[in-house]
Amino acid sequence: MIDRTMRAVLTYGPGDLRYESVETPTPGPGEVLVKVARVGMGINDPTIAEGHWPIRTDRPTIAGHEFVGTVAVLGDGAAARHGVALGERVLAEQVAFCRTCYYCRRGWYHLCDRPMLFGLNLDGGWADYMIFPENSIVHRLPPEISDGSAIALESTSCGIYTVERGGLALGETVVVLGGGFLGLIMVQVCAIMGAGLIIYCEDDDHRLQTGKSLGAHVTLNLRRDDVVAEVRRVTGGLGCDLVVDHGQTEAIELGSKMLRKRGRFVVGAAYANLKARAIEFGAICNQNELTFIGRTMSGGAEANCFARAIEYVRRGAIRLDPVVTHNLPLADFQHALDVSRRRIEHAIKVSMTP
Repeated sequence: MIDRTMRAVLTYGPGDLRYESVETPTPGPGEVLVKVARVGMGINDPTIAEGHWPIRTDRPTIAGHEFVGTVAVLGDGAAARHGVALGERVLAEQVAFCRTCYYCRRGWYHLCDRPMLFGLNLDGGWADYMIFPENSIVHRLPPEISDGSAIALESTSCGIYTVERGGLALGETVVVLGGGFLGLIMVQVCAIMGAGLIIYCEDDDHRLQTGKSLGAHVTLNLRRDDVVAEVRRVTGGLGCDLVVDHGQTEAIELGSKMLRKRGRFVVGAAYANLKARAIEFGAICNQNELTFIGRTMSGGAEANCFARAIEYVRRGAIRLDPVVTHNLPLADFQHALDVSRRRIEHAIKVSMTP
């Protein structure tokens, strides 16, 4: 029996998130009602909570784009549409796509002109129950993957896509520049793809130790080390082939100085105040014929990164237990946000249980 009301974290506006009772949603045709088991604190959730991302304004939106749960109710046609059954453990990709725009028709649904994004303009998973819409991309979860690891699968798929966008080739040198828990995932992806030398840069010694245990050959502290000089030193003065980043504005200038001529840089973050750095950046890019590559979310149908993330984690090629360090009650979401922002108790990735 499903209660008529549930508890959820609703975003009313910038900095205004509330844990409240709301009506439990009812699935329509093609939709799935999921009983949420665990949710994740995504890399952007603290900034979404602070109002740095566009959200719908016609009504409060339930937060959260990382989640896992069990199928509670199937709308008409949903079992056939999504290939799931009652009681199965499931999760969905971050975007529900329109299917009709230029990009969706080519399988690039992550570039959809009219995307619905969980936690932004579509109710997310920080709740007892949630709806997977008819046009969402649903995945069944194998028993080998725990709920705690499952909430990091969306980030894992993004990490796979980031490295692949960079075209990492066997034996190349790659610098993983910051990125928090996503950086630790990318270290593992680089190892899977056969990088010859993986250099992991962070500003936190605990994360650097974790990166070393997950496959980084060289670790550099962004606060203490002259990271550009060290990258040049360990590559015999040449520089690295590829930089992958999901960090701060400074990373694009820093990373460009680490690259060899004709090196590649995957831009995995929405940088602020980049205009002020355009002259120096332009000179570096032009003189060395650098290539800068954009990346958003986890790619489309041709990349198939989400399904591959599930398989990598299922067989232990990517380890998420060292990355998901904390689990708190959803009712304590404000504390969870604080733990994530301030890295309390060496927090890397925080999960919550409704």
